[in-house]
Amino acid sequence: MKKLKHTLLATALLASFTTPGIAVTTSDNTLVATQLQTALQSLSRPAADKAQDAQRQPVKMVAFLGISQGDTVLDVGAGGGYATEIFSAAVGQSGHVIAQNDGFAMKLMDGKYVAPLIARTDEDRLSNVEMQVWEMTEIPLNSSVDVAFWGNNLHDYYNRDPELGQAIINTLFKALKPGGTLALTDHVGVKGQNNSELHRLDPTVLTPMLKKAGFTHIESSSLYHNASDSHAISVFDSSIRGNTDKLFIKAMKPE
Repeated sequence: MKKLKHTLLATALLASFTTPGIAVTTSDNTLVATQLQTALQSLSRPAADKAQDAQRQPVKMVAFLGISQGDTVLDVGAGGGYATEIFSAAVGQSGHVIAQNDGFAMKLMDGKYVAPLIARTDEDRLSNVEMQVWEMTEIPLNSSVDVAFWGNNLHDYYNRDPELGQAIINTLFKALKPGGTLALTDHVGVKGQNNSELHRLDPTVLTPMLKKAGFTHIESSSLYHNASDSHAISVFDSSIRGNTDKLFIKAMKPE
């Protein structure tokens, strides 16, 4: 049932934003789309976020994730909170977003890395968002999350220690409700090698990790595919930064 709801929502969101003239009749889907559109255009939204929209395509991202009004969303490794703010709008005031960072992220760049996330919640601007500092394998949630999203960060843990990467995936599986969705993006690396110096992920390792954790119904999206990326240069190289070829995969925790 959850998967069906997600499919219907994805169709409605894409229709609302990319196909003029197609009416959305499901009130919940219409509300999610409206809330998201309003948030993207909001004067209070940081200009730096708006500058990323063309590349990150937040409307289509939310559609693929299947987020509904009232959902609880876990933004894993939320960083500065670009996705956190998107999720906040999508779930509405009846929903809840948990923006998680670990201790390392909180100290990164002398706190500047997470400063935008802290600023977003100043004066209760994102009142349905809570920030949490939890280590990646110590997220204390149990069957309470509808959607978990982990963006461009698995490679840092997997390349250091594949077992650590698997342990984090297992932790996220535990956090999800039955029927819940885990979605991940990461920079595509070279197959069959450790991509730590490139800050990328071997694209063949993710699906087996998800299956080992217990996930089913694994799907991929080409939303962030870039055929011109060689996969062999650092994601911070000026020729590709911000436009790398990325995996975008979601999987379901069985009901």
